Amino acid sequence: MLNKSPLLYIDYFFVIIFIAIFSLSPISTFINSITLYIAIPFLFLYSFVKKPNLLIKSKQLSIFLLLLIWSMITIVKSISLLDSIKEIYLILSSFVFSFIIVYFSKRNIFYIKLFYFLFILYFISLGYKAYITGISEIDTSKEQFNTEEINANLLGYFGYFSVVSGFFLWQLPFSSSFSLNKNKVFAGFVFLLCIFLVVISGFFSASRGGILMPLLTCALFLSIKILYPLKFKSIVFLSALIFLVIVVFFSFESLYQESFLFRRLNSTNIEDESRFGLLVEAFNVGLLNPIFGVGPANFFLYTPTRHYSHSTYFEIFANNGLVGLIIFVTILFNFAVSCYNLFCINDINIKRISLFFFVFILSYSLYNFLYVFHVSLYLIGFFFLVQSHLDYFKKSFLK
Repeated sequence: MLNKSPLLYIDYFFVIIFIAIFSLSPISTFINSITLYIAIPFLFLYSFVKKPNLLIKSKQLSIFLLLLIWSMITIVKSISLLDSIKEIYLILSSFVFSFIIVYFSKRNIFYIKLFYFLFILYFISLGYKAYITGISEIDTSKEQFNTEEINANLLGYFGYFSVVSGFFLWQLPFSSSFSLNKNKVFAGFVFLLCIFLVVISGFFSASRGGILMPLLTCALFLSIKILYPLKFKSIVFLSALIFLVIVVFFSFESLYQESFLFRRLNSTNIEDESRFGLLVEAFNVGLLNPIFGVGPANFFLYTPTRHYSHSTYFEIFANNGLVGLIIFVTILFNFAVSCYNLFCINDINIKRISLFFFVFILSYSLYNFLYVFHVSLYLIGFFFLVQSHLDYFKKSFLK
């Protein structure tokens, strides 16, 4: 069987394509175009031909496809048909990429580990692109780091993904035994590197969500790792770790207080008020159009600022109505249910791992309150990567 043998030559070819997609696309507009219009369509066609029944076997993919179909139906309410078509294309691209992720993750466990590593590589590539475009020389007259090709929000998403990827590579098993991957020390170093890079990128880009969400997720991961099952020495170790973090923070407190990030975290500026106002407007638009919404990508036409809502849930509610929102929430809910079912098994290792997966779905669900994820192939693709890992774990360890 393939998943028990070295990669075939065709798999080496796919590995090269994926490395190009994740590492070169962020820094080259030309390669990014090739990725979107050639590489990803090719990978989807290959995946579909090789496993046409994948939709039947993957309930989560089927539900996401249902969201795409419902979004197409809600076009009937659109004022701007062109904007709706553009959003449908984005959701379709997200579905196609998710299909690819799921297929290759089921093809060989190696690909799950590869994708985690490549999401980290994508974050590093974005960081490099931000560095050469002047992230360390941010214009404080702006709200945060933002150029035509890269912005603070993008760094935040992939910083979060890199922290989750690094931790999962370090702590979650990828074999039929509960022994961790052989390169545990290296994986632990990668995880620490991800944390360091997230702090640096969040500091210079002045992204509040981009630094708070990854660090919150990291804190929850480490708390579970240290405290579960609860022992006295675990409490002592966690207390010592918290003390160390506090000492390090106060060592750099003056630098932090002089930063633009500090001023943004401690300000109640127009942006804060306008973002909250957008959520209220999206909610009200959804209430007035509860079934079909106002059509894909059409919510911005109902706002004075002509802006999207900054939240997946509110955006879907306004654009695609309550039906669309229920479909999307169902995807997240199914993941949480799987975590709960794992936790109910009377095995300490399985319980701990189920908690790690639960931290992911909790943080991912919270992050969707801050930004719109379902129209981005990488942002929703990462969810399906972790979903594939969860499915693999259930299949391999719970026979």
